Amino acid sequence: MSRRKLAIHIRRPAGTSYESIAVTVNGRTKLRLKGLKAKKVKTTVSLKGLPAGKVTVKITALLTNGRKAVSKRMYKTCAARKR
Repeated sequence: MSRRKLAIHIRRPAGTSYESIAVTVNGRTKLRLKGLKAKKVKTTVSLKGLPAGKVTVKITALLTNGRKAVSKRMYKTCAARKR
């Protein structure tokens, strides 16, 4: 059985904060946080409805000092079990 919901924790470099956060799944934007909402560093991403195989989750964060932090993660989903 595959987990279709993932809790993602986004670590912040010391002494900085986020201006905006974007989470994309297979190139499509699933979540975009800006301003005060970007201070939330825990989010849930649902992979429900995607076909079995590799899924790429890309997290892009713009820091208040102007730098950009990018994290790319690969997950492998399984086919649903028939009952």
